[in-house]
Amino acid sequence: MRPYRLYLALCLLAPAAASLAAESACPEYREFAAAGLNGPGQQVADHLSSPLDRAPTPMLASYLSSSSGSGRSSDYVLRNYARVAMAAALLDRQSYDEARQALTQVELDSPAAVRAALMLAESYRLQGQHGVAAQWMLRIADRYSSNPDALSGLLLAADDAAERGDIANALAVYSRVLDKSLGNIDEIRALRGQPEQLYQVVISGRIDNTRAVSSEVIQRTLSHAQSDSLKHYARLKRIGTEMACLQRQEKNLRESSFSASLGSAKDSAFVTMLENEQRLTEADIERLEKELAQALPYDDTTELQGKLDEARGALATIESRLTSLKQNAASEGQGQRGQLAAVKARIEELSRRQSESQAAINHNLALVLDELLADYREMAGEAQLGRAQMKQLFSRVGAN
Repeated sequence: MRPYRLYLALCLLAPAAASLAAESACPEYREFAAAGLNGPGQQVADHLSSPLDRAPTPMLASYLSSSSGSGRSSDYVLRNYARVAMAAALLDRQSYDEARQALTQVELDSPAAVRAALMLAESYRLQGQHGVAAQWMLRIADRYSSNPDALSGLLLAADDAAERGDIANALAVYSRVLDKSLGNIDEIRALRGQPEQLYQVVISGRIDNTRAVSSEVIQRTLSHAQSDSLKHYARLKRIGTEMACLQRQEKNLRESSFSASLGSAKDSAFVTMLENEQRLTEADIERLEKELAQALPYDDTTELQGKLDEARGALATIESRLTSLKQNAASEGQGQRGQLAAVKARIEELSRRQSESQAAINHNLALVLDELLADYREMAGEAQLGRAQMKQLFSRVGAN
């Protein structure tokens, strides 16, 4: 009988596989908000805004002791500036050895490293060890060749050597500053057409605090009082994280949609089979009902009634299964289309924000590149003039 075959088919055929689960919700981008300083850190920062040698050393020593185990980036920066401030106070009291001990504790990759190195050289000069001071100046020129403060300090040291009549050291320092400044000018010109290289330095790696002109450009861009680049750099990094997640999610949804379409094709064939079975079962029911209606009162209709009940039950099962399959197909398709549309809309929104931030950073970078180029040109001019004067003096000394 057909109803028995139908029950067997309903038991063996399973619904199509559900769509693949999409990746869990992506971490949504939030605007950058700078973390505030704690109480002791704020006090140190307030004192560091005034001349360093006037900062109260007991307060600085207390802060250095209490923050030694802190992993906060703000404490890392302030600790190093606090050491420089303590060294400045010690130099003012002519405690040169203690000052140098404080300066050697400044981390080389901290923002205070350049100032610490210049003060270290200055400590030897103040103590009358001009040869040692000159050697330190040349080391600074090599290590911090892109830093305008370092190059400016070197020019002052060369001027001092020239006034003391130390022509050889003055000539060496002027020449080193000139070479470094001209090299920096060439790098600035090259960087003008490579803003993407600057993005990658800050987004994917650590900023070098030594020779790289690109690092000097980024540091000045981020620290400029009127610049909003820090906010935009943070936005680009956070957007990049969410964008990568959304792109994986979009790929998963597309693959899920393809799998669902295959399942939908299988379901469609199953629906066609059920609809055919529904028509045949309805015809069986109609035939059985006619046979029951034509039966005589004394005929045994028990078996006939049982078949009719069985056919009606099969028909109810078929209709329920058809309704379920059609509803599931509609809801799954609509749900996946909605998810995919939402993901694509979010990607478009983040792409727009990326473009806005990159345009803002480009503007700020252009300003900083112009400023640095002017600084390097000025220092190159001063160094060239000083070197020419020293060469002239050197030639006179040699002639005599």
